[in-house]
Amino acid sequence: MILIFSVILGSGFAKIRIDGKNVHVETSAYTVRFDKGVITYIHNKRTAETYTIPESPGIEGQTGILRWQQKPIPIWVRHGVVESTKTSHNSATMVFRQGGNKVILTIEIEPTTGDLLIAGSGEADSTGVYGLQWGCDNIDLNSVDLILPAHGGQVITASSPFESKRYSYPELWEAQLAIVQGEQGGFFVRGTDRTFQAKRFTYNKNREELVLGFETHNQAPFDTLNTVQSVVWRFNTYVGGYCVPAYIYRCWMEEAFEPWRLQDMPQWVQDIGLVIMAGVWNIYLDWLPQLAEQVEPSKTLLYLVGWRKDSYDQNYPDYTPREGFEDFLKTVKDLGYRVMLHTNLVGFSPYHPLYPEFQQYQFRSPWDNGNLIGWWWNEPDNPRRFAFINPASSQFRNLFVSRLKEIWETYPVDAFHLDISTVVENDANGLIDGLNAAQGNVLMHKELAEAMPGVVFSGEHLHEVTFFRESFAQRFPLPPELTPHPVSAFLFSPYTRPYGHLGIATAWEDPLRYQTFLDSYQSWGILPTLQGGDLEQPYHPLAQQVLDIARQWQDFGLRPDFESDWADDTLFQYVTHDGETVVYQKTAAGHTLLLQRSADLNQDGIINVLDLVFVANHFGTADGDINGDGQTNILDLVLVSQHFR
Repeated sequence: MILIFSVILGSGFAKIRIDGKNVHVETSAYTVRFDKGVITYIHNKRTAETYTIPESPGIEGQTGILRWQQKPIPIWVRHGVVESTKTSHNSATMVFRQGGNKVILTIEIEPTTGDLLIAGSGEADSTGVYGLQWGCDNIDLNSVDLILPAHGGQVITASSPFESKRYSYPELWEAQLAIVQGEQGGFFVRGTDRTFQAKRFTYNKNREELVLGFETHNQAPFDTLNTVQSVVWRFNTYVGGYCVPAYIYRCWMEEAFEPWRLQDMPQWVQDIGLVIMAGVWNIYLDWLPQLAEQVEPSKTLLYLVGWRKDSYDQNYPDYTPREGFEDFLKTVKDLGYRVMLHTNLVGFSPYHPLYPEFQQYQFRSPWDNGNLIGWWWNEPDNPRRFAFINPASSQFRNLFVSRLKEIWETYPVDAFHLDISTVVENDANGLIDGLNAAQGNVLMHKELAEAMPGVVFSGEHLHEVTFFRESFAQRFPLPPELTPHPVSAFLFSPYTRPYGHLGIATAWEDPLRYQTFLDSYQSWGILPTLQGGDLEQPYHPLAQQVLDIARQWQDFGLRPDFESDWADDTLFQYVTHDGETVVYQKTAAGHTLLLQRSADLNQDGIINVLDLVFVANHFGTADGDINGDGQTNILDLVLVSQHFR
């Protein structure tokens, strides 16, 4: 499933042919047809797979200008006049006119990669132009899956419930990449924009057909704009699994953004195998020494949420500690725990005395008449109401960095969590200090790192703007009707370690909801995560299951393994510090980590009934222990039987 090898070569030859309204593109890797600016036919020549079906009267892909005049008013080129011109043996231009509206779509085959480069521009007869879309049509959903680094990573199939979805880049569409996976290979579309220009990916589907849209957006505000220029999109086909195009994209991403790799961070970051979220810390003082007997504190990250004198999400950006914080910190550091403090990257409470000075930098919606954006912003009496301030403001960055640096210089903290770190609005204020919001976010992360050498950072959620300076990142749970996929883990795992979201349930108080989180996280390589409240009931079966898994993370030094084949029933796969393979699976006994070699207990090269006999003969000892709970019992029998070969 996973073996990575490059099968994306130069085009070998390139041929473009114009046939009336259609433009045909052929290389040694693919054949593609454009019909009025929309790709309607895709054939992978290396796998002999065709990913499209004959045109039907169902849903349609679209290319055109996107306008906003209190509601979306697009101008689709299907309704205009087409003029196609071959500009060289490997390039062509399509011009579409409809009244006073004009769209130009250019395509070019890049000789070195064989990528088909697609870019467009548009001019409308009225203002409010916010973007330009280019589309793919007629995709055969019964023979392919759509794999997206969106909302943590997901796969869309014919049976997926939603008929349409829109994911804005970078907030939910985490990277400029969409993969369509067939049986032997597939095709992919990627952007290579380094400026973080606003974009959006859309899909529409029924039971048989899939339609894709790739949007490039202007910088808000749009009310005076009547032109748009898209980024360059790259199309190509491949042989193999999704890791082939994902690897190509990850290599580009690393070259473009120069992220910190995990091996360049303090060693303790890679050692962490458990995250504990602690609210008001003083109720956990009795439990933390007991927890230290079950797990290694030096490999446990204690995430302190309620450490400020103000209640949660109130009076930002005041980061004055609570009374007793220093003594508590000394206690947990003496026990050996790593400590991370909760902060908010964009939060500014409207009753804070400095808010009037910074209100000018508060995000404004590009869609709703420039309305101010914030948390609980429409509830003026809510004490947790706060503004989202655009980090493109150097004045705000200086304030935030200085507040955190003061804490770092005073207390021995290891990390700061930056809540709401992935909010990157297309701000209707326009550029601030010459920067868009994403560029300001990047600078905020860099300036924090430069001001506090050795400290590391965590974020809420993760995407292309935040990954290269965040050692840890919370992951929102995927809605249960969607299917998680490890594509985002593949893209970001060399740089950032994901863990459970702050809103994760307490295992013993709400086991069903906690299990929902586990199910969502099962394909993402999430660090074992517990709420501090679980320390009150550490022997609850679900909490104990997570602690058992955490001990294995800590003992084996697990890291994602995308270089070996995965079995069909594997949810996620890891490699230990000794190079051994560990698989994460869901069994009748719950979620389990299995050290693969240990199931072959008699080391005869096959897992069979003889290994069951070995387990049975070693009940009560550690010799037949597979699941890492320290003893051989019936759970190990179950695991061996599930891995018969």
